[in-house]
Parts: sequence; C-alpha cells; structure tokens
Amino acid sequence: MNKIAILGSGCLLLVAAAMLVAIRFPIGCLFVPCDRSVHFVLPPEENLDGCNLLLFAPDDAKLSEPLDRLTIEDHEAEIIVQPRWTEKLRVALSCKGSRLSDAELVDYAHKDSVPLHIRKPDA
Repeated sequence: MNKIAILGSGCLLLVAAAMLVAIRFPIGCLFVPCDRSVHFVLPPEENLDGCNLLLFAPDDAKLSEPLDRLTIEDHEAEIIVQPRWTEKLRVALSCKGSRLSDAELVDYAHKDSVPLHIRKPDA
C-alpha cells in the first residue's frame, strides 16, 4: 500500500506542476506562433531622417536602458512582440544632433497599430 500511495502522490505532484507551467507559460505557442507585429505610427508632418524609436520598460521613468531601437521608415516603426512581454512600453524619439524626446507611455494590448504623438525635440 505504501508504494501505491507514494506513486499516487508523485503523479499528483507531477500533474500539479504541469498545470502550473501550462498556466504560467503559453504552452499553445509551441504549436501555433503567438508572436505578433505592432506598428508605431508617427506624425507625418515631422521630418524623421536620422531618427530611431527607442523602447523602454514601462517603469523606466529615467529612460536609462532601452529595450530595443527601431528604425523608422515612412513615419512607421515595427516590432514583433511576444506574449510574455508587458502590454505597455515607454516610447521616445532619438534623432542625431538632438536630445532624446519626452517619453510617451503606450498601451499596445490587442492593437496592431499604435499612433504616437511624439514630437522631434529641438537641437
């Protein structure tokens, strides 16, 4: 009887661990791609030659460490996001010869395109 109880407890523990992993990590992404593309759209009246879009963690108020640097083409920048990423980012504009723009906190949850209201900073 002891061996059956130990085996049953081990199986229950294994099932509980598998359920925890399935809830915490999107297991379905092993079979179906869960990555998606998000487009950041900038104001068309700005001249953005030599500019990049910098992405920061939502809690990085000092803009100390960018998570990613996106190239801007035709007033639009694209990033592929994964399901484990946060649904918010701080976005700032970095242009050669000028300081970093003010950051905008962006919520891109369930959106394919996000309009930004960032202005190019003065030199």
